[in-house]
Formats: sequence, structure tokens, C-alpha cells
Amino acid sequence: AVVRVVPYLSVQLASNDEYKAILQHYIKDKGLRSAVCGGLAGPTSIVMTYPLDTVRARLAVQLNDSAVAKKDTIRSMFRKIYVEEGVRAFYRGCYMSCVGGGSYSAIKFSTYDYLKSLYLKAFNLKSDKDLTIMQRAVSGAAGGFVAQTLIYPTDVLRRRMQTFKGETPPYRGVIHGLTTIARTEGIRTGLFRGLSLNYMKTVPNVAIYLSLYDIFKYYLL
Repeated sequence: AVVRVVPYLSVQLASNDEYKAILQHYIKDKGLRSAVCGGLAGPTSIVMTYPLDTVRARLAVQLNDSAVAKKDTIRSMFRKIYVEEGVRAFYRGCYMSCVGGGSYSAIKFSTYDYLKSLYLKAFNLKSDKDLTIMQRAVSGAAGGFVAQTLIYPTDVLRRRMQTFKGETPPYRGVIHGLTTIARTEGIRTGLFRGLSLNYMKTVPNVAIYLSLYDIFKYYLL
């Protein structure tokens, strides 16, 4: 997981700032700019690291399969997917992930920036640098909570597509996939299965990495 998460977050956080620098002259509204840049940063990081995510998902399925005697390594799983299914298999479900990931990042970053702006006004602070670690952490946790709640069904769909083996994908697109899962498995037990456990990982995770990124950016660069 670390092999995939480190480059994924690095690309996402860095590209978000780059998009902000580029679009600040074209989009004057800070809230809209934050959402647009987050929406672009999400797919950028997904496309660049998606093969790693596919391999991670396959390894996780294999690990839980007692019928598989010899477990693959990251390298051997890369080789197996390439030989047996081709390069396109590494990007199976990437479009769906970009839709969900772009929306997730847009909501996460815009919520984070919005709450930080409220803290600035409430405590009469001069700039973003004056925010405390706790204020950043609370803003990040809220951003992660809201984004995870709204976008979780597309994450369920992404995992289904990544772990599927065969020639014909089980779903024709995002809408078809979501409606099929909701119809056959239910909304709570299908689309939102595992959400409560995901909160335990995602909310503190987002709070930590957004806060640390801001701190390192302002005080080390």
C-alpha cells in the first residue's frame, strides 16, 4: 500500500498547488478555484499511479484466497497481469476511478480550504500560515469525511472493476455500475458496505497528510 500511496499523494498534493498557480489568473473565486484544481489533481494522480493500485487490489484478493498456495510479489503480479491480460488490464476501471477520484479531491480540497478560511475570519488571522495544527487537522478531517461519504459508492465500483478477471467488464460505465449494484445488492449493503470502517482510516489519514503538507510547505520551503 505504501508503494502506491506515497507517489499518489505526492502527485496529487503537488499538482493541486500547480493547478492553483496556473488558474489563479483565470478563476477569481477562491472556492470555485479550489474545487476545480482539486478535481484536476485527483485524476492526475490516479492516471500516473493506477497500475500500482491495480496490482495492490489483485494482491489483496489473492492474499485472502486460501486456494492460492503461492502468493505473488508486486513484481510477479505486474508480470502476470501483463503476460495474461495485457497492458490495458492495468487501467481497467481507470475512467471510473477518475470520475470518483476527481469528485473526491474536489470536495476534499474545497472543504478543507473553505474551513480554513472560516478559521481565518473567526480568529482574525492574517494568513494561512497563522493557522494552528489543530485547526488544519479539523479542516482536513471534515474534508475527508464529507468527500468519503459522497464518493464512496464509486470507490466500491472501482474495486469491483480492478479485481474482475475476464474479457467483458461487468459494468458498461459508472451509472450502469452504480445502479446495478444498488438494484442487486442494495444501497446500504451494496454501495455503502464498509463505509463506517473506512471512516476510521480515511478521516484521520486526510487530517494528517493535509496538515503536514501545509506545515512542510510553509516552514521548510
